[in-house]
Amino acid sequence: MNALEQAVGALARALEEHRIPYMLIGGIANLVWGEPRATLDVDATVLVEEPAWPALIQHLRRAFRVLPKRPLEFLRETHVLPVESNAGVRIDVMLTFPHSLG
Repeated sequence: MNALEQAVGALARALEEHRIPYMLIGGIANLVWGEPRATLDVDATVLVEEPAWPALIQHLRRAFRVLPKRPLEFLRETHVLPVESNAGVRIDVMLTFPHSLG
């Protein structure tokens, strides 16, 4: 298993362990559902309401290095939480919101 596959597995375990709905997007999703293309990072979207954002950060911090110095502020401003696996794979965890689901 390569570093990218390990990062995807670690992300899935971290999110599923805490029953956080997620979806892989970007190049990783393209490998499965579209035209394969080279990708060096992982992109995922998660469905987490604002009161649970601190818990999301803590869950991810157990498995990954959280990149922003002030992750909660960064998440509030950008709706993205960049993290890094032990092998150095960058993972962008992006928020989605219930009202955006239709």
